[in-house]
Amino acid sequence: MKQAAPVIATAAALLALILVLHAPVFTQGALITPAGMHYAQWPWKAHAAEAIEGGALLQENHTLSDLLFQVYPWQRFITRSLQSGEVPLWNPYSYTGVPFVANAQSAVFYPLHWPAFILPTMRVFTMAIMLKILLAGLFMTVFLRGIGCSTIPCVVGAVSFALCGFMTSWLGYAHTNAAIFLPLLMHGARRIAIAPGSGPFLIMAFAMAAQYLGGHPETSLHIAGAASLCFLWHLPASRRPRLAIALFVAASVAGLLMAAVQLLPFAQYLGQSAALEQRQALAGVDPSLPFGSLLTLLLPAHFGRPWDYSYHGPAAWQAVAAYTGAGILLLAVLSLAWWREVRLYLCLAFGSMTIVYGPDWVRAAIRRIPIAGISSNNRLILIICFCLALLAAIALQKILARSAEAVPRSKGPLLLVLGA
Repeated sequence: MKQAAPVIATAAALLALILVLHAPVFTQGALITPAGMHYAQWPWKAHAAEAIEGGALLQENHTLSDLLFQVYPWQRFITRSLQSGEVPLWNPYSYTGVPFVANAQSAVFYPLHWPAFILPTMRVFTMAIMLKILLAGLFMTVFLRGIGCSTIPCVVGAVSFALCGFMTSWLGYAHTNAAIFLPLLMHGARRIAIAPGSGPFLIMAFAMAAQYLGGHPETSLHIAGAASLCFLWHLPASRRPRLAIALFVAASVAGLLMAAVQLLPFAQYLGQSAALEQRQALAGVDPSLPFGSLLTLLLPAHFGRPWDYSYHGPAAWQAVAAYTGAGILLLAVLSLAWWREVRLYLCLAFGSMTIVYGPDWVRAAIRRIPIAGISSNNRLILIICFCLALLAAIALQKILARSAEAVPRSKGPLLLVLGA
């Protein structure tokens, strides 16, 4: 029971937050989608006044337009296709018809979307969005517990990661389909390196396959890269390094094979896609974010808010969202006191920050790397948020351990508030 306490506490905290943040889903049967936005477009614009009189909330966040005009219609197409007993390989409603499963971001085979095969309804996708928050936190707890964190640090780190700027701003998109598996991949990679066995192999193989099926290859590239670096870092301490390497490679291959139903059509489609040629031709259009964008780690509205049209950031709102909060940042800084134990995660955070916010020559060097060079590498903000949540949890664990004898138990909640 003691081993399960961090998982139970994290689940309780996140379920409570989900109930509060998404109350209309449970009280009104609402779907999580910016549905009111279409009243700003014709022909629905003519009925906007009538909808407002009927009590509709038409506050618009134009940066989420893809959710309404792409993701939501795709989900409707998936449910209708499954209702008719067909797997939606082809989308006849875009242009003169385009591949559907092969576009990856449709995420037809994503594990959280599997219930749609049995009960094809739009509510499956709303439940998947809320489950992403819960699973991101639970997977983070598994990783933190694996490195020795107790309940309070696990809860603080898990909530920070699950509700960070990246996870929140991309919650309805395919990015977070893959991103939630980052902690689980890191846990599997670390465990395979240190103590290779069937358990870590299965964890990593499952996480690798699931994140590929999530439908966002760029995010998959980033988190698979982070997990590989984690494995290589811990490999020198391995009890059986040759077995560890064999299991790591085997888990990676197994993940690719299990996700082949998604990856093979995508690879074929990508090779014939104008999007690939465009990315190759315009590889320089993904510049680093201004250094001042780091303030979004502390101030989520530093560049304004898109829903009141005050946003004036250097890129799309989602592309700069990196909020973690003052408490997490403070604890992450304090983690420097334990440099030897946290240096891997500090290096990952610093390296990602250098790519996202660094000088132009860094981004120019990245563009020379195959595949990575044509990716949107500003989305390494995910790695930054993950590392900051992790560093904060480690620092809080050290503080609690040092003060266990000096600080009365009644002051424990005060430390929890500091971590939050």
